[in-house]
Amino acid sequence: MRISMLAWGLALAVSTLACTAPPAPVEPEPAAGPAAAAPTYSPVLSLNEVMVYIINHYSHFLWDVDEMGAPPSDAQWDEIEHAAYLLAAGGHLTMMGGTGERDMQWLNETNWQKYSQDMANAGLAGVRAAQSKNTAAVARAGNLLVLSCIECHREYKLEVPDIWAEEYEQSSGN
Repeated sequence: MRISMLAWGLALAVSTLACTAPPAPVEPEPAAGPAAAAPTYSPVLSLNEVMVYIINHYSHFLWDVDEMGAPPSDAQWDEIEHAAYLLAAGGHLTMMGGTGERDMQWLNETNWQKYSQDMANAGLAGVRAAQSKNTAAVARAGNLLVLSCIECHREYKLEVPDIWAEEYEQSSGN
């Protein structure tokens, strides 16, 4: 009797499995990588606006450190560091183009990218200098920034401020 019950149970299990559909194949999740769509970027400011309202404004924190008269306070060092970070980021913003008439054209030019990277590097040098509370290093970072500005303006925007041109000629021996 036990064997017949076991036989009936086995027969029922086999017939149930034989009548059910196989499970649907699991679709693999799309891989993140080169096939994934890259986000698009639409500039919202002209490069001139980025220069005037970000770069020029925050550059003075590096350029004016020698004129403070006394060593910067902790709060002033924080402001210098903050400004230097914005200059580093601003250098990369200029690599993304802008809404100005020739802004997107400049992106494809090798020197534009170099000058933008030089600006970002000067900002990073300013960050390190501010973190170490070294006014001489902040001034050197400011000089690096001036040089990148002069070189870029000479090629892309011929209106180089006179004070920059004088400082550049003195530092380069021209």
